Amino acid sequence: MDIPHILIALLIFGFLVFIHELGHFIVAKRNGVRVYEFAVGMGPSIFKKEHKDTLYTINIIPLGGYVRMSPFQDKGEVPCAPQDDFNNKTSMQKIAVAVAGPLMNVVFALFAFILFAGMIGVPTNKIAEVLPEYPGVVAGLHEGDEIISVNSVPTQSWEDVVNNILKIKKAEEVHLEVISEGEVSSHEIKIVPIEKDGRYMIGISPVRHHYVGRAVQEGFVMTWNIGKEMLTFVKQMFTGKANTDDLSGPVGIIQVVSDSARSGLEDVLYIAGIISLNLAILNLLPIPALDGSRILVCLIEILRRGKRIPLEWENRINLVGFAFLLGLMAFLTYKDIARIIVK
Repeated sequence: MDIPHILIALLIFGFLVFIHELGHFIVAKRNGVRVYEFAVGMGPSIFKKEHKDTLYTINIIPLGGYVRMSPFQDKGEVPCAPQDDFNNKTSMQKIAVAVAGPLMNVVFALFAFILFAGMIGVPTNKIAEVLPEYPGVVAGLHEGDEIISVNSVPTQSWEDVVNNILKIKKAEEVHLEVISEGEVSSHEIKIVPIEKDGRYMIGISPVRHHYVGRAVQEGFVMTWNIGKEMLTFVKQMFTGKANTDDLSGPVGIIQVVSDSARSGLEDVLYIAGIISLNLAILNLLPIPALDGSRILVCLIEILRRGKRIPLEWENRINLVGFAFLLGLMAFLTYKDIARIIVK
């Protein structure tokens, strides 16, 4: 990792936190909650400006950020009116404020994936390149061939082609129905894929189309599929089936973004979308000190017909959760640094 790419990674990570906090800020303001401070970054402040009873600050370390709203006032600040206190808002208003942050991250992830799909193009079931020394070229596949079925299963997209090839067993023959350029009728090609990096491949790459409509569609599909994979991983973590080697803290995330910055804007958008979606899902978990915990508390209040959980108990639970998150962050940072040093 060199300095310019590390700075890019820090800015991207800081931006993702900024839009998360911006979501909380906008909805809090909309619901009449007194916001004392909207801060971007951590550590000493390098910029401060007060506007309409809110102090806007930019701090020197572009990691993290926060929206400090009532009842968390500093010494010297004028206490807000009771109706402006977050704790005195309705359960639905508090849920709206809590959900707004993760929702902003989901929206950004969708936007990033749409741009990513638009830049690289949406893959089709038509062949752009046949790689030398792979089974495809030996079997007689050519550029421009359109694969219309794999083992008699119709294929209308590149995803269909890949998924059907991945279903085969070792050394199993694959039957492709292909229409070559300039031909009307199809013909069959038999191929035995080779195994490489744990996957079966025949050595072809797809033609990509750059259509706005398809890019938007692909962006939604990517957001949905990656979100499902993340939720599956969370489930595996709680059941003890997840591989903790896949977990990373801030240092690991910055390294991944820094490495992607070397490859180009497309990779940066893709990684930023994944991290943003990850932030959304993580914050929606019902872990104390996260947005999901506040949402859960509000839902309990609704089920109790407005009867609130004692504030001191809620604060104690959040304090325990915050301590847990700090410990987890320290552990992941240690793992990230150890992984980099070993590498």
